[in-house]
Parts: sequence; C-alpha cells; structure tokens
Amino acid sequence: MKSFKQMVYLLEDDFGKFSAAKNMASYNPLWPIAMLLMGVVASLLTIMWVLHVVLYMFFSPPQSQFLNQYFIQFDEWFPLFGVLSVALFVLYLLFCVVAGNFKIGVRFLFVELHPMKINGTYMNSFLFNLILILLCTFPIVEFSTSAFAGYARFSNIYQFFGVQMRYLIFFSYFYTNHVFVGILVGFCILSTGYFLMTPRQKVIKVEDVKQTLRRRRKISK
Repeated sequence: MKSFKQMVYLLEDDFGKFSAAKNMASYNPLWPIAMLLMGVVASLLTIMWVLHVVLYMFFSPPQSQFLNQYFIQFDEWFPLFGVLSVALFVLYLLFCVVAGNFKIGVRFLFVELHPMKINGTYMNSFLFNLILILLCTFPIVEFSTSAFAGYARFSNIYQFFGVQMRYLIFFSYFYTNHVFVGILVGFCILSTGYFLMTPRQKVIKVEDVKQTLRRRRKISK
C-alpha cells in the first residue's frame, strides 16, 4: 500500500509539472534561475556549517572560532548584522530539517507517506509534518547554542543549555565525549554518500507491485 501511495504521489507530481509546462502564459523563466542561485547559497551555507562543526565543536579545545569570530566582529560596529547572521544560519538549519522531513516521508519505508503539496495537503498530513518539525525545534535551539557559544556566551539561553544542562550527571558524559556531534557528523557523511548514489526518487515499477500482490495472495491461500 505504501509503494502504491508513493507511485500515485510521484505520478501526480509529474502530472502537475507537465500541466504547468503546457500553460506557457503562467510560466516564469526567472524561477529556475532563482532556484539555481538559492541552491548555490544553500551549498555555501552547508559547507560553512560543516566546517564550523568540525573546527569548533568536534575538538576540545576548539581549533578555531570560525563563525563565532565572524559574528563577534559585528559587535564592534553594528551588532544587528551579527544577530541577522545568526538568524540566517539557524533558520537554514531549520529549513534543512523541513527538507529532510519531506524527503524521509517519501523515501523511508517505515514512515507513513504524508506529502506536503500546495493546495493539495490533507489536514492529517499537515499535522503530522508540523509535529515532526516542532519536535526538531528544541534540538535545533540547543545545537545552535552550543555551536555559537562564543557569540552567545552571555545570553540566557546559553546559561540554560551551555551551563546548567551541559553539566547534569546524565548529559555530561555525552557533552564531554562529543557524542551528539559525532552522531551528527556521521549522519552527514552517510547521507551525503547516499544522496550522491541516489540523487532522485526511484520510481517503483507497476509490475513489481503486481508481483508482490500475487505472492501475498498465494501465501494467504
């Protein structure tokens, strides 16, 4: 059933693209260029995030302040730019979580398919994805606080995550041995290799689904 739902979802997505291509009056030629530019910016932000995690969070003491130094230098002449830069990196991390949520919802076998489509999202799908994103918001805040501790060291959120929570009896082992950061870097390497090998959705063949149904019918008989 999940394979069939995935086939229907991919078919409807292709049909929507085909219908949009037929209606040339509503086609915006600048949209692909804008998507390309956003992809380039996203790639740069990803590289900077990975470098910052490796240089600042993976080693003790940190090898470099990297992004923290970039944010701190704004405090000397216009602090608003530092706050906006932090917001850019944190929001980008949240957008990555949203994109990963949508990708997992379509690819992963053990998760119910809940696609998000413009003017075509059911309420249960909307609530399912919203719950997952809200669950990921708290870890994003904690991770961003640890990543930008050099810049946010005098803030209230750092006093909570960076001081009180970090030195709890249970959590101190994970922070001291960089367990969370190691898991993050490991998943980053694994996902990069996976998406390099399978950059696009694999379309399930109708014959494969039919053969699976036939085998199950024989077993049930």
